[in-house]
Amino acid sequence: MVAIEGILDRPQAELLMRALHEPAAIVGPDLVIHCVNDMAQRLFAEGQDAGQLRSLPGDLAPVVREALSAGPVLGHKVALSDERTLVLDLSGVPLKDGGFLLLMYDRTERFALENQLRRQQDFASILLNRTGALVVVLDREGRIVEFNEACQRLTGYSPDKALGRCVWDFLLVPEEVEGVKGVFASLIAGMFPNQYENFWVTKDGQRRRIAWTNTAIADRSGVVTHIVGTGFDITEFKAREEELRRQALHDPLTGLANRAFLMEQMRLAAHRAAREQDLRFCVMLLDLDGFKQVNDRHGHQFGDQVLVSVANRLREQTRKSDLVCRLGGDEFVILAERLHGPVGAEVVAGRVLEDLKRPFVVKSTPVRVGASIGLALGGPGDTEPETLLAVADRAMYRAKRQGGSRYAFADRGIGTAA
Repeated sequence: MVAIEGILDRPQAELLMRALHEPAAIVGPDLVIHCVNDMAQRLFAEGQDAGQLRSLPGDLAPVVREALSAGPVLGHKVALSDERTLVLDLSGVPLKDGGFLLLMYDRTERFALENQLRRQQDFASILLNRTGALVVVLDREGRIVEFNEACQRLTGYSPDKALGRCVWDFLLVPEEVEGVKGVFASLIAGMFPNQYENFWVTKDGQRRRIAWTNTAIADRSGVVTHIVGTGFDITEFKAREEELRRQALHDPLTGLANRAFLMEQMRLAAHRAAREQDLRFCVMLLDLDGFKQVNDRHGHQFGDQVLVSVANRLREQTRKSDLVCRLGGDEFVILAERLHGPVGAEVVAGRVLEDLKRPFVVKSTPVRVGASIGLALGGPGDTEPETLLAVADRAMYRAKRQGGSRYAFADRGIGTAA
């Protein structure tokens, strides 16, 4: 052991030792204990007289020698028995007579608490990263403080690229930023709208739809300090849901809207007409002329291809704002809105009839079909779609009785393509 010149004499050291609120002992150069304070007595020799404690307990002697010669030893474990282990910080103050004032700081309880906290943190980390859910924690400014492995896998961002950044600076689509900020502000204010959906944009530019459940974390005074978002990627679910909705509202053969969708849109058209009373809408019911003969001669598969071709031409000859539907069989409907009167409807009907004059070529075979179209103008009071459709149907039969390949208004005369 390196000799160090003492700075205290023995009486001074004893006074200091007994005034300390931490365990302390005076030891000789041979590491024999001369005296201890009450704290050290309770620490090492519960139930023993202080005078009986003469040697350093456990494997403490070599560690004390290190602390006295090389400097403080921190966090040393001392096994007093099979059941009891202490964790101590040790340092020594040299005395003039060659001994030392041994100072000890008992970290046993703190060490146990730190271990418990570490285990809890490890457990929380395992839960955070083993769960299949996305878990992101934001501070009061919206900065990311936790970004679990599920978030990393989905977005392609590593923690060093995500932590500390505001979520709306790189993960949101521009059109949703203000909405998300509003939800976040409500959460911080304690209003807690717990569930929300929005897009996240991945590192490679994909949009993923996320359903979030949000939890606010408050301090003891009730001030919200963090927001924990737990989310699930519902992109594929939404796509399937949209596809099922599309299938429910569209004709499987042509891809046009079906009767159910038409009824819904006709009701909405009547409501829109009520807001714009100088504008009307028109229902144009179209029934193909000569289609039965094509079907009988060439077969149903051939006929289906003709129907698909008709649908494509109707799309081409109508405005983007017009709705083209297939009711079934060879019946189609065009719903045209924002018309100033019958003239606009006549233009659309005439254009469709003219285009249908061109032959259809299916499997290298040219065929011709025409169409009879019944037109019924609708307005604010026409909120019963079936009634207006029946009016257009009667007008269509008037056109067909006149030889087909023409249109007829429900309350006017017969028209043909120019």
